[in-house]
Formats: sequence, structure tokens, C-alpha cells
Amino acid sequence: MEQAINDVEQALRMLGKDPWSDDSKASDEFLTPLFQRFYAILQRPNLMSKTNVHGLAQHVPLPAIDAEIVQVLNAILEVAQRARPVE
Repeated sequence: MEQAINDVEQALRMLGKDPWSDDSKASDEFLTPLFQRFYAILQRPNLMSKTNVHGLAQHVPLPAIDAEIVQVLNAILEVAQRARPVE
């Protein structure tokens, strides 16, 4: 994984992009190429498609998640809990 991270980071820098910029869309600009590269190094099929990236969140330590993200997710949860199916 470290090799894949370094490869993608270097490729983005060569394209004039900051791989760690707050302005980049991580899922498209970093994570998708990262897992493509990672599985290519392993010579295995890519098992981490963009639709599965959300599963990585469960491996992030809670203190590492920005407070604003927690607030937004809590607000979404509140709305979802109040939602009722249309009959």
C-alpha cells in the first residue's frame, strides 16, 4: 500500500495537483487510482471499487474525524429517523 500511495502521490504531483489538497475530491482523484495501483502491484483484480470506498470509514479512529463531518452526519441521521414512508 505504501508503494501505491507513493506512486499515486508522485503521479498527481507530476500533473501539478496536490494530492492532499482540501479542494480535491479524494474518492475520484486519489482513492480510485490508489486502489487501481495497489491491486496492480499485487497482480490481483481490484476489489475496491468507488462504490465500496465508504466502507473504509469504519477503520478511521473517531478522534481523527473532523467535528464538522460528525455534525453533518448527525443531522442526516436526525432527518432519516423522522422520515416516514409514503403510503
